[in-house]
Amino acid sequence: MVLAQSHAVATPVLTVDLTITQVVQDAQQNYPAIHVFEEELNASVANIRFARTSYLPRLDGIVEVNRATRNNVFGTLLPQSILPSMSGPVIGTNNGGSVWGSATGLLVNWQPFDFGMRHAKLESAAAARDRANASVQRSQLEVSSAAAIAFLTIVAAGQAQNAAQVAVDNWETLRKNIQCAHGCGTASRSR
Repeated sequence: MVLAQSHAVATPVLTVDLTITQVVQDAQQNYPAIHVFEEELNASVANIRFARTSYLPRLDGIVEVNRATRNNVFGTLLPQSILPSMSGPVIGTNNGGSVWGSATGLLVNWQPFDFGMRHAKLESAAAARDRANASVQRSQLEVSSAAAIAFLTIVAAGQAQNAAQVAVDNWETLRKNIQCAHGCGTASRSR
């Protein structure tokens, strides 16, 4: 009865046949840290493209329309870097009437010489990309090795369980043989 109960409590066996390659590939595709490092790599590649734009000329434009009272100062522009700030003409008296004003401006800015600043920014962005790429590779290696170790641990545990079961079966066979030899020997002597 004890033997029957021990077989009923046996651990379930995995029915899915997975290979170590499938386990490692699944871990690489689904582990979140790898996706985080891949997105950091994408961001660093975008930073390289952005750093390259500093070599191009810059074009800024503004159009401003305002309405003001005819006080001492009218025609004031909002703060910006394209047109210099200016005010309207000085009027000797305050007037409650209104006046319309407008301004347009275009600024082309290009620095042909920067003494290596743009190149340094580009090199810094490239170094960040290389660091992010190394982080992706390191994370993939860590996840792959952890998945492989876990898989091999499960396989080893299954083999240890099988070996233990074989040992129990061998001991049970030996016990039966000893009982039979002891019991059978006394029965044949009594005849």
